[in-house]
Amino acid sequence: MPYNPLLPANLTPTSSAELRGQLTGLFDLIQAMPTQPITSFVVDATNTLNPGENASATVAVEAPVAHLTFNIPRGSVGPEGPPFMNYVVDFVNTLPAGDNAMVALTFDGSVGHFAFHIPRGDPGAPGEVSSAAMNIAISSAIAGTAQNPGGVGALGLTISDPPTQAEMQALAAHVEELRAALQRV
Repeated sequence: MPYNPLLPANLTPTSSAELRGQLTGLFDLIQAMPTQPITSFVVDATNTLNPGENASATVAVEAPVAHLTFNIPRGSVGPEGPPFMNYVVDFVNTLPAGDNAMVALTFDGSVGHFAFHIPRGDPGAPGEVSSAAMNIAISSAIAGTAQNPGGVGALGLTISDPPTQAEMQALAAHVEELRAALQRV
Protein backbone atom coordinates (compact mmCIF):
# COMPACT_ATOMS: atom_id res chain seq x y z
CA MET A 1 0.00 0.00 0.00
CA PRO A 2 1.54 3.38 -0.95
CA TYR A 3 1.86 6.03 1.74
CA ASN A 4 -1.24 8.24 2.08
CA PRO A 5 -0.70 11.42 4.16
CA LEU A 6 -4.47 11.60 4.83
CA LEU A 7 -4.48 8.33 6.81
CA PRO A 8 -5.43 7.72 9.50
CA ALA A 9 -8.22 10.30 9.34
CA ASN A 10 -8.62 12.51 12.42
CA LEU A 11 -10.86 11.14 15.18
CA THR A 12 -11.49 7.79 13.44
CA PRO A 13 -10.53 4.30 14.57
CA THR A 14 -7.69 2.69 12.66
CA SER A 15 -6.54 -0.87 12.13
CA SER A 16 -3.12 -2.39 12.52
CA ALA A 17 -3.19 -3.28 8.80
CA GLU A 18 -3.77 0.38 7.88
CA LEU A 19 -0.92 1.55 10.14
CA ARG A 20 1.36 -1.23 8.86
CA GLY A 21 0.52 -0.19 5.29
CA GLN A 22 1.32 3.45 6.07
CA LEU A 23 4.65 2.53 7.68
CA THR A 24 5.54 0.23 4.76
CA GLY A 25 4.67 3.02 2.32
CA LEU A 26 6.96 5.45 4.21
CA PHE A 27 9.73 2.85 4.27
CA ASP A 28 9.41 2.39 0.50
CA LEU A 29 9.66 6.18 -0.01
CA ILE A 30 12.75 6.36 2.17
CA GLN A 31 14.40 3.46 0.33
CA ALA A 32 13.69 5.12 -3.03
CA MET A 33 15.48 8.31 -2.01
CA PRO A 34 18.81 8.96 -3.71
CA THR A 35 21.84 8.55 -1.48
CA GLN A 36 23.88 11.20 -3.25
CA PRO A 37 23.85 14.54 -1.35
CA ILE A 38 22.28 17.61 -2.92
CA THR A 39 24.99 19.97 -4.10
CA SER A 40 22.97 22.60 -5.94
CA PHE A 41 19.53 24.11 -6.32
CA VAL A 42 17.84 25.18 -9.55
CA VAL A 43 14.70 27.28 -9.80
CA ASP A 44 12.84 25.63 -12.67
CA ALA A 45 9.84 27.97 -12.65
CA THR A 46 8.16 30.84 -10.87
CA ASN A 47 4.49 30.79 -11.77
CA THR A 48 2.00 33.60 -11.27
CA LEU A 49 -1.32 32.51 -9.77
CA ASN A 50 -4.61 34.36 -9.69
CA PRO A 51 -5.32 36.69 -6.74
CA GLY A 52 -6.59 34.78 -3.72
CA GLU A 53 -4.94 31.46 -4.63
CA ASN A 54 -2.53 29.98 -2.09
CA ALA A 55 1.19 30.36 -2.69
CA SER A 56 3.19 27.14 -2.81
CA ALA A 57 6.65 25.79 -3.48
CA THR A 58 7.71 22.32 -4.58
CA VAL A 59 11.05 20.53 -4.55
CA ALA A 60 11.91 17.70 -6.91
CA VAL A 61 15.18 15.96 -6.13
CA GLU A 62 17.27 14.59 -8.96
CA ALA A 63 20.47 14.09 -7.00
CA PRO A 64 22.72 15.98 -6.80
CA VAL A 65 20.32 18.79 -7.87
CA ALA A 66 17.18 19.98 -6.09
CA HIS A 67 14.70 21.55 -8.53
CA LEU A 68 12.45 24.26 -7.08
CA THR A 69 9.15 25.57 -8.43
CA PHE A 70 7.40 28.57 -6.86
CA ASN A 71 3.73 29.45 -7.35
CA ILE A 72 2.95 33.00 -6.20
CA PRO A 73 -0.40 34.80 -6.53
CA ARG A 74 -0.43 38.31 -7.97
CA GLY A 75 -2.12 41.03 -5.99
CA SER A 76 -5.68 42.12 -6.60
CA VAL A 77 -6.28 45.01 -8.97
CA GLY A 78 -6.42 48.20 -6.97
CA PRO A 79 -8.56 51.26 -7.58
CA GLU A 80 -7.63 53.50 -10.49
CA GLY A 81 -5.52 56.45 -9.37
CA PRO A 82 -5.86 60.09 -10.46
CA PRO A 83 -3.91 61.16 -13.56
CA PHE A 84 -0.45 62.58 -13.04
CA MET A 85 0.46 66.03 -14.20
CA ASN A 86 3.37 66.82 -16.49
CA TYR A 87 6.57 68.26 -15.06
CA VAL A 88 9.28 70.45 -16.52
CA VAL A 89 12.53 71.81 -15.13
CA ASP A 90 12.51 75.54 -15.79
CA PHE A 91 16.05 76.17 -14.61
CA VAL A 92 18.95 75.03 -12.46
CA ASN A 93 20.75 77.79 -10.57
CA THR A 94 24.27 77.38 -9.12
CA LEU A 95 24.63 78.95 -5.66
CA PRO A 96 27.88 79.87 -3.87
CA ALA A 97 29.61 77.10 -1.91
CA GLY A 98 28.12 76.75 1.59
CA ASP A 99 24.61 77.99 0.68
CA ASN A 100 21.65 75.67 1.29
CA ALA A 101 20.20 73.75 -1.66
CA MET A 102 16.57 74.55 -2.53
CA VAL A 103 13.94 73.21 -4.91
CA ALA A 104 10.88 75.25 -5.85
CA LEU A 105 7.75 73.74 -7.44
CA THR A 106 4.96 75.81 -8.92
CA PHE A 107 1.84 74.54 -10.67
CA ASP A 108 0.03 76.40 -13.46
CA GLY A 109 -2.99 74.07 -13.60
CA SER A 110 -1.57 71.45 -15.94
CA VAL A 111 2.23 71.51 -15.59
CA GLY A 112 4.48 71.40 -12.52
CA HIS A 113 7.48 73.72 -12.87
CA PHE A 114 10.69 72.90 -10.99
CA ALA A 115 13.47 75.33 -10.18
CA PHE A 116 16.62 73.84 -8.64
CA HIS A 117 19.11 75.92 -6.62
CA ILE A 118 22.25 73.86 -6.00
CA PRO A 119 25.35 75.13 -4.17
CA ARG A 120 28.74 74.85 -5.79
CA GLY A 121 30.99 72.23 -4.18
CA ASP A 122 33.87 73.21 -1.92
CA PRO A 123 37.01 73.12 -4.10
CA GLY A 124 38.96 71.23 -1.41
CA ALA A 125 42.71 71.14 -1.02
CA PRO A 126 44.86 70.63 -4.13
CA GLY A 127 47.37 67.81 -4.22
CA GLU A 128 48.03 64.23 -5.25
CA VAL A 129 46.48 61.13 -3.78
CA SER A 130 48.90 58.89 -1.90
CA SER A 131 48.81 55.08 -2.20
CA ALA A 132 47.64 54.84 1.41
CA ALA A 133 44.75 57.26 0.76
CA MET A 134 43.84 55.38 -2.42
CA ASN A 135 43.80 52.03 -0.54
CA ILE A 136 41.51 53.53 2.11
CA ALA A 137 39.20 54.91 -0.59
CA ILE A 138 39.06 51.54 -2.37
CA SER A 139 38.39 49.66 0.87
CA SER A 140 35.63 52.09 1.71
CA ALA A 141 34.10 51.79 -1.76
CA ILE A 142 33.89 47.99 -1.66
CA ALA A 143 32.82 47.76 1.98
CA GLY A 144 29.17 47.22 1.04
CA THR A 145 29.77 44.63 -1.66
CA ALA A 146 29.49 40.86 -1.24
CA GLN A 147 32.42 38.81 -0.04
CA ASN A 148 33.72 35.63 -1.62
CA PRO A 149 31.69 32.85 0.06
CA GLY A 150 34.47 30.28 -0.29
CA GLY A 151 34.16 29.28 3.37
CA VAL A 152 30.66 27.84 2.88
CA GLY A 153 30.75 24.10 2.28
CA ALA A 154 28.38 21.92 0.28
CA LEU A 155 24.93 21.41 1.76
CA GLY A 156 25.41 17.65 2.11
CA LEU A 157 21.71 16.99 2.62
CA THR A 158 19.26 14.74 0.84
CA ILE A 159 15.73 16.15 0.90
CA SER A 160 12.77 13.79 0.89
CA ASP A 161 9.57 14.32 -1.08
CA PRO A 162 7.74 15.74 0.79
CA PRO A 163 10.56 17.31 2.80
CA THR A 164 10.57 16.97 6.56
CA GLN A 165 10.69 19.93 8.90
CA ALA A 166 14.22 18.94 9.97
CA GLU A 167 15.37 18.90 6.32
CA MET A 168 13.84 22.31 5.67
CA GLN A 169 15.44 23.70 8.84
CA ALA A 170 18.82 22.31 7.73
CA LEU A 171 18.30 23.95 4.33
CA ALA A 172 17.32 27.25 5.97
CA ALA A 173 20.42 27.10 8.21
CA HIS A 174 22.65 26.54 5.16
CA VAL A 175 21.02 29.46 3.29
CA GLU A 176 21.59 31.65 6.38
CA GLU A 177 25.24 30.53 6.48
CA LEU A 178 25.61 31.52 2.81
CA ARG A 179 23.86 34.88 3.44
CA ALA A 180 26.19 35.59 6.35
CA ALA A 181 29.23 34.69 4.22
CA LEU A 182 28.13 37.07 1.47
CA GLN A 183 27.54 39.97 3.87
CA ARG A 184 30.33 42.40 4.56
CA VAL A 185 30.72 43.53 8.13
